[in-house]
Amino acid sequence: MHEGLIIKYYREKHNFTQQQLCKGICSVAHMSRIERGTAHYSTEITQLLSERLGVNIGQEVLKFEELKETLKQWHDTMIMQDREKTESYKQTLEHNELLERSDLAYHYQLLQVRYLLTNRELKKARRLLTQIETKKHVLGDREAQLFLHMSGAYYLFTGDYSKALEFFKQIEPDLYRNNEFYYHLAITCYRFGHYVKAYEYARTSLNYFKQANHFRKIIDAETLILLTQGGQIVQEDIEEMKKKYMNLMRSCDLFGEIEKKAILMGNLGQEYFLRSKNREANTYYRSAIDLFKQCPNPTYLTALFGYIHTSYLITDGRNQQQLNELVKEGMQLATRVGNDGDLMKFKLLTFLLKNQMDRYYSYLHESFIPYLRKSGNITLATYYEKQLFKHYLAINEGEKASEVAFSYIQGS
Repeated sequence: MHEGLIIKYYREKHNFTQQQLCKGICSVAHMSRIERGTAHYSTEITQLLSERLGVNIGQEVLKFEELKETLKQWHDTMIMQDREKTESYKQTLEHNELLERSDLAYHYQLLQVRYLLTNRELKKARRLLTQIETKKHVLGDREAQLFLHMSGAYYLFTGDYSKALEFFKQIEPDLYRNNEFYYHLAITCYRFGHYVKAYEYARTSLNYFKQANHFRKIIDAETLILLTQGGQIVQEDIEEMKKKYMNLMRSCDLFGEIEKKAILMGNLGQEYFLRSKNREANTYYRSAIDLFKQCPNPTYLTALFGYIHTSYLITDGRNQQQLNELVKEGMQLATRVGNDGDLMKFKLLTFLLKNQMDRYYSYLHESFIPYLRKSGNITLATYYEKQLFKHYLAINEGEKASEVAFSYIQGS
Protein backbone atom coordinates (compact mmCIF):
# COMPACT_ATOMS: atom_id res chain seq x y z
CA MET A 1 0.00 0.00 0.00
CA HIS A 2 2.84 2.38 0.82
CA GLU A 3 4.48 1.60 -2.53
CA GLY A 4 1.41 2.90 -4.32
CA LEU A 5 1.38 6.06 -2.21
CA ILE A 6 5.06 6.68 -2.95
CA ILE A 7 4.65 6.05 -6.67
CA LYS A 8 1.74 8.48 -6.85
CA TYR A 9 3.67 11.08 -4.83
CA TYR A 10 6.69 11.03 -7.16
CA ARG A 11 4.51 10.82 -10.29
CA GLU A 12 2.72 14.02 -9.30
CA LYS A 13 6.00 15.60 -8.24
CA HIS A 14 7.35 15.00 -11.78
CA ASN A 15 4.06 16.22 -13.32
CA PHE A 16 3.49 12.85 -15.01
CA THR A 17 0.03 11.59 -15.86
CA GLN A 18 -0.65 7.94 -15.09
CA GLN A 19 -0.57 7.26 -18.83
CA GLN A 20 2.85 8.89 -19.23
CA LEU A 21 4.30 6.97 -16.29
CA CYS A 22 3.02 3.51 -17.18
CA LYS A 23 3.46 3.68 -20.98
CA GLY A 24 5.14 0.44 -22.09
CA ILE A 25 5.00 -0.94 -18.53
CA CYS A 26 1.33 -1.67 -17.73
CA SER A 27 -2.18 -0.41 -18.48
CA VAL A 28 -3.54 2.86 -17.05
CA ALA A 29 -6.21 0.90 -15.15
CA HIS A 30 -3.52 -1.29 -13.59
CA MET A 31 -1.46 1.79 -12.76
CA SER A 32 -4.47 3.29 -11.00
CA ARG A 33 -4.90 0.12 -8.89
CA ILE A 34 -1.18 0.11 -8.03
CA GLU A 35 -1.45 3.67 -6.67
CA ARG A 36 -4.55 2.77 -4.65
CA GLY A 37 -2.77 -0.27 -3.20
CA THR A 38 -5.30 -2.76 -4.61
CA ALA A 39 -3.20 -4.43 -7.34
CA HIS A 40 -0.77 -7.34 -7.33
CA TYR A 41 2.27 -6.69 -9.51
CA SER A 42 5.77 -8.00 -10.06
CA THR A 43 9.07 -6.63 -8.79
CA GLU A 44 9.93 -6.03 -12.45
CA ILE A 45 7.14 -3.43 -12.70
CA THR A 46 8.42 -1.79 -9.51
CA GLN A 47 11.91 -1.62 -10.98
CA LEU A 48 10.69 -0.13 -14.27
CA LEU A 49 8.59 2.50 -12.46
CA SER A 50 11.59 3.31 -10.24
CA GLU A 51 13.80 3.90 -13.26
CA ARG A 52 11.23 6.13 -14.95
CA LEU A 53 10.70 8.18 -11.79
CA GLY A 54 14.41 8.29 -10.95
CA VAL A 55 13.92 7.01 -7.39
CA ASN A 56 14.50 3.73 -5.58
CA ILE A 57 10.94 2.87 -4.55
CA GLY A 58 12.10 0.08 -2.21
CA GLN A 59 14.32 2.49 -0.29
CA GLU A 60 11.54 5.08 -0.20
CA VAL A 61 9.21 2.48 1.37
CA LEU A 62 11.81 1.81 4.09
CA LYS A 63 12.11 5.57 4.70
CA PHE A 64 8.34 5.80 5.05
CA GLU A 65 8.35 2.97 7.61
CA GLU A 66 11.02 4.89 9.54
CA LEU A 67 8.76 7.94 9.34
CA LYS A 68 5.94 5.96 10.97
CA GLU A 69 8.29 4.93 13.77
CA THR A 70 9.45 8.53 14.23
CA LEU A 71 5.82 9.61 14.54
CA LYS A 72 5.29 7.02 17.29
CA GLN A 73 8.45 8.11 19.08
CA TRP A 74 7.37 11.75 18.90
CA HIS A 75 4.11 10.83 20.64
CA ASP A 76 5.98 8.77 23.27
CA THR A 77 8.43 11.60 24.06
CA MET A 78 5.52 14.03 24.49
CA ILE A 79 3.88 11.63 26.96
CA MET A 80 7.22 11.23 28.74
CA GLN A 81 7.68 15.02 28.70
CA ASP A 82 11.17 14.71 27.25
CA ARG A 83 11.36 18.23 25.83
CA GLU A 84 14.70 17.86 24.03
CA LYS A 85 13.70 14.73 22.11
CA THR A 86 10.23 16.13 21.46
CA GLU A 87 11.76 19.13 19.66
CA SER A 88 14.19 16.91 17.76
CA TYR A 89 11.43 14.61 16.44
CA LYS A 90 9.26 17.62 15.62
CA GLN A 91 11.99 19.07 13.40
CA THR A 92 12.51 15.68 11.71
CA LEU A 93 8.82 15.44 10.81
CA GLU A 94 8.28 19.04 9.73
CA HIS A 95 7.75 19.96 6.05
CA ASN A 96 7.53 16.32 4.95
CA GLU A 97 5.21 16.38 1.95
CA LEU A 98 4.85 12.61 1.78
CA LEU A 99 3.78 12.43 5.43
CA GLU A 100 1.24 15.21 4.94
CA ARG A 101 -0.29 13.44 1.93
CA SER A 102 -0.26 9.91 3.36
CA ASP A 103 -2.76 8.02 5.51
CA LEU A 104 -0.69 9.22 8.49
CA ALA A 105 -1.55 12.88 7.85
CA TYR A 106 -4.42 13.11 10.38
CA HIS A 107 -2.42 11.25 13.00
CA TYR A 108 0.40 13.73 12.46
CA GLN A 109 -1.99 16.70 12.74
CA LEU A 110 -3.45 15.36 15.99
CA LEU A 111 0.03 15.01 17.44
CA GLN A 112 0.68 18.61 16.37
CA VAL A 113 -2.39 19.53 18.45
CA ARG A 114 -0.84 17.74 21.38
CA TYR A 115 2.42 19.63 20.89
CA LEU A 116 0.56 22.96 20.78
CA LEU A 117 -1.36 22.11 23.96
CA THR A 118 1.87 21.18 25.72
CA ASN A 119 3.24 24.61 24.81
CA ARG A 120 -0.04 26.34 25.83
CA GLU A 121 -0.72 27.54 22.28
CA LEU A 122 -4.44 27.04 22.77
CA LYS A 123 -5.73 29.18 19.90
CA LYS A 124 -3.57 27.38 17.34
CA ALA A 125 -4.61 24.02 18.81
CA ARG A 126 -8.30 25.00 18.53
CA ARG A 127 -7.90 26.01 14.87
CA LEU A 128 -6.20 22.73 13.98
CA LEU A 129 -8.81 20.66 15.87
CA THR A 130 -11.57 22.50 14.01
CA GLN A 131 -9.93 21.63 10.67
CA ILE A 132 -9.63 17.95 11.66
CA GLU A 133 -13.24 17.87 12.90
CA THR A 134 -14.48 18.61 9.37
CA LYS A 135 -12.79 15.37 8.26
CA LYS A 136 -13.87 13.34 11.30
CA HIS A 137 -15.92 10.97 9.13
CA VAL A 138 -12.78 9.72 7.32
CA LEU A 139 -10.63 9.14 10.43
CA GLY A 140 -9.56 5.59 11.16
CA ASP A 141 -10.30 4.02 14.55
CA ARG A 142 -6.94 5.02 16.03
CA GLU A 143 -7.19 8.62 14.82
CA ALA A 144 -10.83 8.90 15.94
CA GLN A 145 -9.85 7.90 19.48
CA LEU A 146 -6.87 10.27 19.44
CA PHE A 147 -9.19 13.06 18.25
CA LEU A 148 -11.47 12.46 21.25
CA HIS A 149 -8.47 12.50 23.60
CA MET A 150 -6.96 15.70 22.15
CA SER A 151 -10.36 17.45 22.07
CA GLY A 152 -10.92 16.56 25.72
CA ALA A 153 -7.39 17.70 26.57
CA TYR A 154 -8.01 21.03 24.83
CA TYR A 155 -11.10 21.73 26.93
CA LEU A 156 -9.23 20.57 30.03
CA PHE A 157 -6.52 23.15 29.31
CA THR A 158 -9.13 25.89 28.78
CA GLY A 159 -10.95 25.02 32.02
CA ASP A 160 -14.18 23.78 30.38
CA TYR A 161 -14.34 20.53 32.32
CA SER A 162 -17.88 19.64 31.24
CA LYS A 163 -16.89 19.57 27.57
CA ALA A 164 -13.66 17.76 28.43
CA LEU A 165 -15.67 15.04 30.15
CA GLU A 166 -18.00 14.71 27.14
CA PHE A 167 -15.04 13.77 24.94
CA PHE A 168 -13.23 11.56 27.46
CA LYS A 169 -16.38 9.49 28.10
CA GLN A 170 -16.53 8.59 24.39
CA ILE A 171 -13.05 7.03 24.38
CA GLU A 172 -13.02 3.23 24.08
CA PRO A 173 -9.96 2.04 26.07
CA ASP A 174 -9.72 -1.35 24.30
CA LEU A 175 -9.66 0.42 20.94
CA TYR A 176 -7.42 3.33 21.95
CA ARG A 177 -4.86 1.41 24.03
CA ASN A 178 -3.32 4.53 25.49
CA ASN A 179 -4.03 4.55 29.22
CA GLU A 180 -2.51 8.00 29.59
CA PHE A 181 -6.00 9.38 28.94
CA TYR A 182 -7.04 8.10 32.40
CA TYR A 183 -4.77 10.78 33.86
CA HIS A 184 -6.67 13.53 32.04
CA LEU A 185 -9.98 11.88 32.95
CA ALA A 186 -8.89 11.84 36.60
CA ILE A 187 -8.16 15.60 36.53
CA THR A 188 -11.63 16.22 35.07
CA CYS A 189 -13.33 14.10 37.75
CA TYR A 190 -11.35 15.92 40.44
CA ARG A 191 -12.61 19.26 39.15
CA PHE A 192 -16.16 17.96 39.43
CA GLY A 193 -15.54 16.98 43.05
CA HIS A 194 -15.79 13.25 42.21
CA TYR A 195 -12.78 12.42 44.34
CA VAL A 196 -13.24 8.66 44.52
CA LYS A 197 -13.46 8.30 40.72
CA ALA A 198 -10.60 10.73 40.28
CA TYR A 199 -8.49 8.65 42.67
CA GLU A 200 -9.29 5.42 40.79
CA TYR A 201 -8.46 6.87 37.39
CA ALA A 202 -5.28 8.48 38.73
CA ARG A 203 -4.19 5.08 40.13
CA THR A 204 -4.86 3.46 36.72
CA SER A 205 -2.73 6.09 34.99
CA LEU A 206 -0.02 5.73 37.64
CA ASN A 207 0.22 1.98 37.01
CA TYR A 208 0.50 2.65 33.26
CA PHE A 209 3.26 5.23 33.76
CA LYS A 210 5.17 2.88 36.06
CA GLN A 211 4.97 0.02 33.55
CA ALA A 212 6.17 2.34 30.78
CA ASN A 213 8.91 3.90 32.99
CA HIS A 214 7.51 7.40 32.38
CA PHE A 215 9.15 8.86 35.49
CA ARG A 216 7.99 12.44 35.03
CA LYS A 217 4.39 11.33 34.51
CA ILE A 218 4.64 9.19 37.65
CA ILE A 219 5.19 12.44 39.57
CA ASP A 220 2.14 13.96 37.85
CA ALA A 221 -0.09 11.02 38.73
CA GLU A 222 1.08 10.95 42.34
CA THR A 223 0.48 14.72 42.55
CA LEU A 224 -3.08 14.18 41.36
CA ILE A 225 -3.61 11.37 43.87
CA LEU A 226 -2.57 13.79 46.62
CA LEU A 227 -5.15 16.30 45.37
CA THR A 228 -7.93 13.70 45.39
CA GLN A 229 -7.02 12.75 48.93
CA GLY A 230 -6.91 16.41 49.92
CA GLY A 231 -10.52 16.77 48.83
CA GLN A 232 -11.53 14.24 51.46
CA ILE A 233 -9.07 14.99 54.29
CA VAL A 234 -10.08 16.74 57.50
CA GLN A 235 -8.28 19.86 58.62
CA GLU A 236 -6.02 18.34 61.26
CA ASP A 237 -4.43 16.06 58.63
CA ILE A 238 -2.99 18.94 56.60
CA GLU A 239 0.48 18.57 58.13
CA GLU A 240 0.58 14.90 57.16
CA MET A 241 -0.39 15.89 53.63
CA LYS A 242 2.35 18.53 53.60
CA LYS A 243 4.93 15.77 54.25
CA LYS A 244 3.69 13.89 51.17
CA TYR A 245 3.95 17.04 49.06
CA MET A 246 7.49 17.64 50.28
CA ASN A 247 8.49 14.07 49.37
CA LEU A 248 7.21 14.59 45.83
CA MET A 249 9.06 17.90 45.60
CA ARG A 250 12.27 16.09 46.49
CA SER A 251 11.61 13.72 43.58
CA CYS A 252 11.22 16.78 41.35
CA ASP A 253 14.60 18.06 42.54
CA LEU A 254 16.19 14.71 41.62
CA PHE A 255 14.85 14.91 38.05
CA GLY A 256 15.43 18.66 37.72
CA GLU A 257 11.69 19.21 37.23
CA ILE A 258 11.23 22.84 38.28
CA GLU A 259 7.77 23.20 36.70
CA LYS A 260 6.39 20.11 38.44
CA LYS A 261 7.77 21.36 41.75
CA ALA A 262 6.05 24.70 41.09
CA ILE A 263 2.75 22.91 40.44
CA LEU A 264 3.12 20.97 43.69
CA MET A 265 3.93 24.17 45.57
CA GLY A 266 0.84 25.85 44.13
CA ASN A 267 -1.35 22.84 44.93
CA LEU A 268 -0.13 22.84 48.51
CA GLY A 269 -0.97 26.55 48.65
CA GLN A 270 -4.49 25.70 47.50
CA GLU A 271 -4.85 23.03 50.19
CA TYR A 272 -4.10 25.67 52.84
CA PHE A 273 -6.30 28.26 51.10
CA LEU A 274 -9.32 25.94 51.06
CA ARG A 275 -8.84 25.48 54.80
CA SER A 276 -8.68 29.28 55.32
CA LYS A 277 -5.00 29.12 56.33
CA ASN A 278 -4.25 32.15 54.21
CA ARG A 279 -0.80 33.06 55.52
CA GLU A 280 0.61 29.60 54.82
CA ALA A 281 -1.18 29.50 51.46
CA ASN A 282 0.32 32.85 50.52
CA THR A 283 3.86 31.62 51.21
CA TYR A 284 3.44 28.55 48.98
CA TYR A 285 1.75 30.52 46.20
CA ARG A 286 4.66 32.98 46.18
CA SER A 287 7.20 30.14 46.02
CA ALA A 288 5.24 28.55 43.17
CA ILE A 289 5.30 31.78 41.13
CA ASP A 290 9.05 32.16 41.66
CA LEU A 291 9.61 28.60 40.44
CA PHE A 292 7.27 28.97 37.46
CA LYS A 293 9.16 32.03 36.28
CA GLN A 294 12.29 29.90 35.94
CA CYS A 295 10.50 27.73 33.31
CA PRO A 296 10.53 28.30 29.52
CA ASN A 297 6.73 28.70 29.18
CA PRO A 298 5.53 29.71 32.64
CA THR A 299 1.85 28.97 33.39
CA TYR A 300 1.43 30.45 36.83
CA LEU A 301 -2.08 31.96 36.56
CA THR A 302 -3.61 29.76 39.27
CA ALA A 303 -0.74 30.45 41.67
CA LEU A 304 -0.84 34.17 40.84
CA PHE A 305 -4.58 34.33 41.51
CA GLY A 306 -4.10 32.54 44.83
CA TYR A 307 -1.20 34.78 45.81
CA ILE A 308 -3.13 38.01 45.09
CA HIS A 309 -6.24 36.77 46.87
CA THR A 310 -4.43 35.60 50.00
CA SER A 311 -2.22 38.73 50.03
CA TYR A 312 -5.37 40.83 50.13
CA LEU A 313 -6.86 38.70 52.91
CA ILE A 314 -3.82 38.81 55.19
CA THR A 315 -3.05 42.52 54.68
CA ASP A 316 -6.62 43.88 54.36
CA GLY A 317 -5.61 45.35 51.00
CA ARG A 318 -2.88 47.62 52.40
CA ASN A 319 -0.52 46.84 49.49
CA GLN A 320 -3.22 47.62 46.93
CA GLN A 321 -1.02 49.28 44.30
CA GLN A 322 1.29 46.26 44.08
CA LEU A 323 -1.67 43.87 43.94
CA ASN A 324 -3.31 45.93 41.19
CA GLU A 325 -0.15 45.56 39.11
CA LEU A 326 -0.24 41.80 39.65
CA VAL A 327 -3.90 41.66 38.61
CA LYS A 328 -2.99 43.53 35.40
CA GLU A 329 -0.21 40.99 34.80
CA GLY A 330 -2.68 38.14 35.31
CA MET A 331 -5.23 39.66 32.91
CA GLN A 332 -2.60 40.07 30.21
CA LEU A 333 -1.32 36.51 30.62
CA ALA A 334 -4.87 35.05 30.64
CA THR A 335 -5.69 37.01 27.46
CA ARG A 336 -2.55 35.72 25.76
CA VAL A 337 -3.30 32.12 26.77
CA GLY A 338 -6.96 32.47 25.77
CA ASN A 339 -8.54 31.12 28.97
CA ASP A 340 -11.91 32.75 29.74
CA GLY A 341 -12.07 31.22 33.21
CA ASP A 342 -8.81 32.83 34.29
CA LEU A 343 -9.95 36.18 32.92
CA MET A 344 -13.06 35.91 35.09
CA LYS A 345 -10.93 35.12 38.15
CA PHE A 346 -8.88 38.27 37.75
CA LYS A 347 -11.95 40.38 37.04
CA LEU A 348 -13.31 39.14 40.37
CA LEU A 349 -10.11 40.31 42.05
CA THR A 350 -10.46 43.82 40.59
CA PHE A 351 -13.76 44.25 42.49
CA LEU A 352 -12.16 42.92 45.67
CA LEU A 353 -9.14 45.23 45.48
CA LYS A 354 -11.31 48.27 44.79
CA ASN A 355 -13.43 47.32 47.79
CA GLN A 356 -16.50 47.19 45.53
CA MET A 357 -18.03 44.42 47.63
CA ASP A 358 -21.56 44.70 46.23
CA ARG A 359 -20.19 44.19 42.73
CA TYR A 360 -17.88 41.46 44.03
CA TYR A 361 -20.71 39.37 45.51
CA SER A 362 -23.02 40.16 42.61
CA TYR A 363 -20.35 38.95 40.15
CA LEU A 364 -19.81 35.84 42.25
CA HIS A 365 -23.53 35.03 42.25
CA GLU A 366 -24.48 35.95 38.70
CA SER A 367 -21.36 35.14 36.68
CA PHE A 368 -18.41 33.48 38.36
CA ILE A 369 -20.01 30.63 40.31
CA PRO A 370 -22.38 29.70 37.44
CA TYR A 371 -19.34 29.61 35.13
CA LEU A 372 -17.44 27.38 37.57
CA ARG A 373 -20.45 25.06 37.86
CA LYS A 374 -21.01 24.94 34.11
CA SER A 375 -17.36 24.30 33.32
CA GLY A 376 -17.13 21.67 36.06
CA ASN A 377 -14.75 23.36 38.51
CA ILE A 378 -16.77 22.17 41.49
CA THR A 379 -13.91 22.49 44.02
CA LEU A 380 -13.62 26.24 43.50
CA ALA A 381 -17.38 26.70 43.04
CA THR A 382 -17.99 25.10 46.43
CA TYR A 383 -15.46 27.38 48.12
CA TYR A 384 -17.12 30.54 46.78
CA GLU A 385 -20.64 29.29 47.41
CA LYS A 386 -19.79 28.91 51.08
CA GLN A 387 -18.39 32.46 51.08
CA LEU A 388 -21.48 33.82 49.32
CA PHE A 389 -23.83 31.93 51.66
CA LYS A 390 -22.16 33.50 54.74
CA HIS A 391 -22.38 36.94 53.14
CA TYR A 392 -26.12 36.67 52.46
CA LEU A 393 -26.75 35.44 55.99
CA ALA A 394 -24.77 38.37 57.42
CA ILE A 395 -26.87 40.93 55.52
CA ASN A 396 -30.16 39.11 56.25
CA GLU A 397 -30.78 38.06 52.64
CA GLY A 398 -32.35 34.74 53.61
CA GLU A 399 -33.90 34.01 50.23
CA LYS A 400 -30.60 34.46 48.38
CA ALA A 401 -28.79 32.41 51.04
CA SER A 402 -31.29 29.59 50.46
CA GLU A 403 -30.77 29.83 46.71
CA VAL A 404 -27.00 29.47 47.13
CA ALA A 405 -27.45 26.59 49.59
CA PHE A 406 -29.75 24.81 47.13
CA SER A 407 -27.18 25.24 44.34
CA TYR A 408 -24.46 23.86 46.63
CA ILE A 409 -26.55 20.81 47.65
CA GLN A 410 -27.54 20.06 44.03
CA GLY A 411 -24.00 20.38 42.74
CA SER A 412 -22.19 18.52 45.50
